Amino acid sequence: MICFIPRTEIAPNPAHGDAALKKINDRHGGTMFSSKEYPYYDREDFSSLKIYTVKDHTQLIHPENGLGSKQHPKLTKKVVTHEKLWQRFKAVIPERIREDVKEFEIFTDGHGEYYGSVSPLNFIQTQWRLSFDIQDFTYDKKLSYKVIVHEAAHLIGFDDSQHNNTAKSYCTNYQILERCANDEAYTQLFYKQFWTKEMVEESYTYAYDSVENRSYASTKNFVTPYAMNNVDEDFAESFSYFIFSKRPTDLKKIKHQKIEFFYQFEELIKLRNELLHNIERDYR
Repeated sequence: MICFIPRTEIAPNPAHGDAALKKINDRHGGTMFSSKEYPYYDREDFSSLKIYTVKDHTQLIHPENGLGSKQHPKLTKKVVTHEKLWQRFKAVIPERIREDVKEFEIFTDGHGEYYGSVSPLNFIQTQWRLSFDIQDFTYDKKLSYKVIVHEAAHLIGFDDSQHNNTAKSYCTNYQILERCANDEAYTQLFYKQFWTKEMVEESYTYAYDSVENRSYASTKNFVTPYAMNNVDEDFAESFSYFIFSKRPTDLKKIKHQKIEFFYQFEELIKLRNELLHNIERDYR
């Protein structure tokens, strides 16, 4: 369970995070959304290479080869790189956010397909496997920090403090990976403000197929095309823009309202400041 910093009488100042963000952008050129272009795409089927147990939220132990390790022996043997990717995640994401990550998986599906994921290890969604694509992470370091923040957003949204045991047939709130969201859960509030039941049903129908033809697809309403997939991805992508861009001043567009959504939570403003300072220290 995630324990956020409690609210205090002194409101957090987003300018602290903005200052760290400016240092990051100045040092590395452009914004955190200007990634390296792949010279080619070699998309492949998903291959699990190595799975580690995470001990005490910190240490990788008991490595086991994944089912795709024989197809990619060189990538599977790069255990030093595996450790570096875990250390990067650990340097950016506070322990209170990653404490329920019990497994760390290295996989690949070629360049430029899926970069990372978070998946439950038990039915009640209290333990998680974090997965990173080693080829994407080693090709573009800037991209890796964006993926780390995106997956952290899922850990926040999926946390067991955010949902309850209400049976699916009785749940009137948004369902977080088959669990019923609490009334004040971040994802529930995000869903109520920006989604409808019809949109959710359409997102389930098309799953992760092409999003352009969906009735609700619009660049005015979503920060990225990937955000159009479903509520959870919209939440995570919008959270990433909350972290890596300055507070929007023009709220006419719904996608800007989604970024502004996170500023109503003091604990998330504090987290933004913390993440950006961590990245500023680690991204060299």
